[in-house]
Amino acid sequence: MSASAYVLAAFRLVLLVGGALGVGVAVRRGLRPTARGAWSALTVAVGSYGFLVVLGELLGTVHLFSRWPLAIGAAAAGLVALAVTRGAPDRPAPAPRGPLTPLHVIAGLFVALLGAEALVELGSASREGITATDSVVYHLPDAAHFVTTHATTTLLQANPGNGQAFYHLNDELIHGIFMAVLGRDSISVLLGPIAVALCVLAAYCFGTVFEAGPLAICAVTPVIGYLGAFFSQGLNDWSALWPFLAAAALFVAAPRDGDAPRRIAIDVPTALLVGLAVGLAIGTKLNLLAPAALLGVVAAAVAVRRGVALLAITAGAVVTGSYWLLRNLVVVGSPIPTLHLPGLPHTSASLIDRYGFSVAHYLTKPHIVRHWYITGLHDVFGVLWPVLLLLAVAGVVLAAWRGDRPTLPLLAGLVAVGTAAYLVTPTTAFGPPDRPFLFPENIRYAWPVLALALLLLVVSPLGRRFALPLAILFGAVFVGELDNGIAFPGSTATHRVLAVVAASLVTLGGYLVLRSRLSGKPSAALVAVVAVAALAIGYPLQQHYLRHRYRDTATPSERLFAWGQRLHHQRIGVLGVGYYPLLGPSFDNLAIYLGQMRPHHGFENFSTCVAFRRAVVGAQLTVVVIAHSPVRPTPEFSWMSAGGSTVVYADRQQ
Repeated sequence: MSASAYVLAAFRLVLLVGGALGVGVAVRRGLRPTARGAWSALTVAVGSYGFLVVLGELLGTVHLFSRWPLAIGAAAAGLVALAVTRGAPDRPAPAPRGPLTPLHVIAGLFVALLGAEALVELGSASREGITATDSVVYHLPDAAHFVTTHATTTLLQANPGNGQAFYHLNDELIHGIFMAVLGRDSISVLLGPIAVALCVLAAYCFGTVFEAGPLAICAVTPVIGYLGAFFSQGLNDWSALWPFLAAAALFVAAPRDGDAPRRIAIDVPTALLVGLAVGLAIGTKLNLLAPAALLGVVAAAVAVRRGVALLAITAGAVVTGSYWLLRNLVVVGSPIPTLHLPGLPHTSASLIDRYGFSVAHYLTKPHIVRHWYITGLHDVFGVLWPVLLLLAVAGVVLAAWRGDRPTLPLLAGLVAVGTAAYLVTPTTAFGPPDRPFLFPENIRYAWPVLALALLLLVVSPLGRRFALPLAILFGAVFVGELDNGIAFPGSTATHRVLAVVAASLVTLGGYLVLRSRLSGKPSAALVAVVAVAALAIGYPLQQHYLRHRYRDTATPSERLFAWGQRLHHQRIGVLGVGYYPLLGPSFDNLAIYLGQMRPHHGFENFSTCVAFRRAVVGAQLTVVVIAHSPVRPTPEFSWMSAGGSTVVYADRQQ
C-alpha cells in the first residue's frame, strides 16, 4: 500500500472509529450518565461495538457495505448522537483512589502476563498472517465476503457438511468493516487483543460491585488466557464472552428495591443496556444463545417493573443480536436451520450428523472420560485443572447458599442451566465415534458459565475473606497453563522475557494514568496527538505485515498460501483447505469453495465426477486448488486430471 493510499485509508479509519466512539459516549450519557471510571469505559464499549454491528448490518442489507458509506455513516451518526445528548452529563465525577494493595499488584501481574501473550502472538501474526484453521476456513472468508459483495444478506458456503453458512457473524462483521475501510486486513490481528482487554474490563466491573475488582481479574485470567496463542488469529470467542460478562455485571450491580427485598430496582436505561450486551453475545456465537438469553429473562423477572424491563431487554437484544437469525429465517425458512424446529425446514449437515457428539454422550463411558476428557482438561488448564473446576463449583454453591444479593442465587442457577446446556450441545465432543478429539478445543463453549462461576466465588463473603490465597491459587493455575506451551508456542525465552517486561511497563503506565486525575476527560489536543502518533507508527507496521503475510514455506499449507500470494485477479476453486489467504492482500481474487448444494441451502462434498466437473466449468474457474483431506477420500484429484487440466503448482507432501 502506498503512502497516499494509507493516508486516505487512515482518514476513513478516523471517521469510523471516531463516529463509533461518539455513539458510545452518547449511549453512556443517555443510559448511564453517572457511570465513571471502568463502568464508563464498559458502557462506551457496549454502545460503540453495538453501533458498528448495527451500522454494518443496515448498510449490508442494502448492498452498501463499502469503505465510504461505512466511514461517512459512522461519522455522521457519531456527530448526531453527540449533538442530541449534548445537554446530558458528560463529565462524571472521577472515581475515588483507594490504597494500593497486594491484590492490585497481583492483578497487575495477571494483566501483564496477558499482555505478554498478546505481544508474542501479535508479533507472530505480523510475521506470518492469520493461520488458525477456523479463521482461514470460515471466520475471515465470511468477513471478506461482506467486503467483496458489499452485502450481508447472502450465505457463504465454505465448509461442506458443517452448517457454517448459518453461523452468527457479529465478530466477522466487525472484521469486515475494518477490512472494507482500510482495504486490507491489518486491523484484524488487533481485534482479538482488544476483545481480551474488554473481557478483563467486564470482569473487573463485576468485581467492583463487591469491592473485589482486582480479584475478579485474577479469576477470569485462567479462562481467557489459556488460548493466548490465538489472541491475534481472528477467533470470535473473546468477542462473545466480554458482552456476556458485561451484561452479568450490569445485572449484579442493580440495587435491591427498598420495598421488595427479593427484587432489584433495574431501571429502563440499564435494562436496555443489558439487552444490548446480551444481543452482542448472542449475535457472535450461537452457543451463547442459552446462557445470554436466560440472563436477560432472569434480569427482567426479578425487576420491580417486570413487563417494562422485559420489553427494554428484548428491544436491546433484538437490535444487536437478531440479525443473523432473521437472515436465516428469510433465506432458508428457519432461524437455526441445522436444528430440528417444529414446522420449519431442516438443513442436513453431514459432518455434524456424523461426528457432532455432545459431552453428555460419553459421560457413561469411563474409558472415554479418562482418555479424552481428563487428558483434554489437563492439556488445556494444566495439572491444576481439578482445582479450577472445584473453585467454579464452590462459586456456584456459595452464591446459591449464601449470596448476599438477590441477584447472586439467580446467577448461580444460570450457571447450572448453562452447564447443562453445554453438556448436551452438539460438537462439544466432536469426532468419530469414541474419539472426541476436538473436546479440548471446544471447551471454549463453556467459557461463559465457567467465567461466571469463578466470578461468583470471588464476590462471595468467603471469597473476599480469603482474597489473597485465592489470587495466588488462580495465579498457580494460570502459570500451569502457560507451562503447557499453549500461550507461547514457537517463541524463544528471550522473546517471552522481553514481552513480559514490555507488557509490565505498559500495565504500570496505564495504572498510573488511571490513578491520576487525567483519566477523567482527556483534552481534544491530547487525543489528537495520540491518534496522529498511532497512525504514523501504523504505516511502517502495516507495511511490515503486508510484506510478510503468508510468506512462510515451512509446511505444505504455508507453501500453498505463499504461492497464492502471487495470484491476482483469478477465479479460484478450492477443495479441502481454507481459502482465505488465496484471496490476496487486497481481495482481488475470487475464491469459491467447490461443493454440491442440497435442499434448504445445505452444502456437501461432491459425490460424482459429473457434478464436480459441471461445477468447475459453470464457475468459469482459472485455478482449482485441491488439498488432501484427512476426513474423507479426495477423488477430485483424479476427476480433475481426467479433463486434461494443467498443473501450475504441486506440493507432493500435501
